[in-house]
Amino acid sequence: MPDTTTLRELASTDGPFSSVYFTHRHDTEDAAKKLELLWRGIREQLADQGTPAPALEALEQAVLDGERPVGRAGRALVAARDRLVIDEWLTDSPDQPVARVSSMPYLIPLTRGQERGPAHVVAEVDRTGARITTVDEHGRVTGVHTAEGRSHPVHKVRGGGAAHHDIQNRAEETVRHNAADIAAEITAAARRTGAELVVLAGEVQARTAVREQIDGPVEELPGGPELDGRLAELLGERRRAQRAETAERFHRGAAHGLAVSGVTAVDAALREANVDTLLVSDPETPDDERLPYAALRTGAQLEHVGGELELTEGVGALLRHA
Repeated sequence: MPDTTTLRELASTDGPFSSVYFTHRHDTEDAAKKLELLWRGIREQLADQGTPAPALEALEQAVLDGERPVGRAGRALVAARDRLVIDEWLTDSPDQPVARVSSMPYLIPLTRGQERGPAHVVAEVDRTGARITTVDEHGRVTGVHTAEGRSHPVHKVRGGGAAHHDIQNRAEETVRHNAADIAAEITAAARRTGAELVVLAGEVQARTAVREQIDGPVEELPGGPELDGRLAELLGERRRAQRAETAERFHRGAAHGLAVSGVTAVDAALREANVDTLLVSDPETPDDERLPYAALRTGAQLEHVGGELELTEGVGALLRHA
């Protein structure tokens, strides 16, 4: 989900709200033209539903002039009467574009497409340095920098004699020092950003040497063209584990009056401001605008649990007290 400040702003903003969700590829030659055509159709739908002109202008500027990621990505935009309130990239979005105008924002696709993953550090290493990328829990890159090791020779030499032996020893020592220097920078980046996960990629020998210098859990992945796909799989596994943990919390809570499911029970808890986290398992749940918006206005969190948890009418809640 978007950061807490943005959600608080949304909860305290008056409608009408224009909610837009779509998916687009940004890595083809005609990407800009296709995006323009896609937006034209969405704009017509919004205009037909009564989106105010200032909101249309703010949405159009965000869609056509805003920063674009590489490859395929989902987009979530929510505008109030005269300004853009939410503009987020999604890992998952509806198959067909969504354009809604209502007195309340439509947020369920946002909960699904912005599941929090672990904040993490990805270090692509070789024997002389590393490219270190930090990513927050929303999947946003927060920093990229290069860590450089010592500039002494790092290649072993062939041959015999004392001179060759000394050169080889110096090369091995340089590799060890480089690994220690790189590991220190990776550790510092993880501490600075609160990363829960460190991923090492690149040359097998280099990442093994760096791995030995890092305390705590580290995942190793191959570098090159496989990295993005393998990293996505790893983060997907972590998200599924988080959903399973939430499901377990729900079952434990339900046994002690601290969790409910179904629109009626959730609605009653919201009226009492007793919802800690609103859970959504089905994007077609009834009251798909009112319940999430009511949750925001009472300070509750929103969380998508997918197929990990079967909820009556696709909605449930973790409660603040029994």
